[in-house]
Amino acid sequence: MVCFSGDIITIKEATVKIYFYETLKELKEHLMLWLLMYNFEKKLKSLEYKSPYDIIIKEFDVKPSNFYINPTHKKVGLNTY
Repeated sequence: MVCFSGDIITIKEATVKIYFYETLKELKEHLMLWLLMYNFEKKLKSLEYKSPYDIIIKEFDVKPSNFYINPTHKKVGLNTY
């Protein structure tokens, strides 16, 4: 992952080394939020500035027979259609 200064950081550096967690539950919640952001929102240079979720949706549009279920139904959050 790349931070705002352009340096590459790991998930450990983005969470545990920056924040103090009172409980294990807080750590797990923050890790889940970070992973959701990374998989659904973060635009990656190696994917031509698309998110992993965008690539999955693009593949689903091209060949839906490769999927058991519609990946758009797995998006976390409010459904805004």
